[in-house]
Amino acid sequence: MLKESPARGGRDELNPAGRKAQDLLCEILPAQAREQFLAHGFFDYHGKRSTYRIFKEAQTEIHLKNRLYARACLRLTIPAPSCDRMIAEYLILNSDETLYWSKANIEPMQQSTAGLLVLVLLAVDLSLLLKLIADYLI
Repeated sequence: MLKESPARGGRDELNPAGRKAQDLLCEILPAQAREQFLAHGFFDYHGKRSTYRIFKEAQTEIHLKNRLYARACLRLTIPAPSCDRMIAEYLILNSDETLYWSKANIEPMQQSTAGLLVLVLLAVDLSLLLKLIADYLI
């Protein structure tokens, strides 16, 4: 059995509106983004502020300096296929990125404190090692 492409076979594919929305999305996307979408079910848009990874079946990811910064949710006011939402996000970002930031619900990702914890433990270990060496030499 062949595995379906992530961009194909979603719940929208079962109805004509979903197929039309996907066809339109493929028509308006640049070639590289279209190929990425058809292969993976998402495409990247490189804006002035950041890079946006727009997913068919998940929230949009916002990347700053190649790191995940936030997730964005842009809901349409009417029920529509997911590709229609992707079209709306792409067109808004392409024409007015500031408008996208004012309309989308943007939820920053929590920064990991694991790096800080490792540094603190390293400092404690180093101080204990120095005390052990000092006690041995004295």
